[in-house]
Amino acid sequence: MDVVESLMPGIGIKYTFQGSYGPISVVIKTDGTKEIYFAEDSNFFVIPLSEEDAKTLSMLLMEINIEFKKGEEFLKLGKSILKWTYVNEDKNVEISKIEKNALFFIRNGKIERDLSAIARAGDIILSGE
Repeated sequence: MDVVESLMPGIGIKYTFQGSYGPISVVIKTDGTKEIYFAEDSNFFVIPLSEEDAKTLSMLLMEINIEFKKGEEFLKLGKSILKWTYVNEDKNVEISKIEKNALFFIRNGKIERDLSAIARAGDIILSGE
């Protein structure tokens, strides 16, 4: 994968690569903060990260073991809310019936998009509001 490095005078350094769904840029600012930029369809997203946020995200992406704590089960992204639901037992119902606004689910560490799949214990369903 090719990563392009660009100096942004007075701001920092930008790294860009072609992701599976479009270009992704990471800007490392001179003050130590980071921002992730990406576009999907006609939507453009910016995710600002503190130094600590960036370290935690990088550890998660590299699958480094970190201590997890039970916390909130939603994340506010501007006007949108991303919510996740844990499936604690096998159910005889489709993922889409458990969460009507389901976007995808995670099973055995892999993202699955077939919302007609039957829910199993251990699934994590992500939905939007």
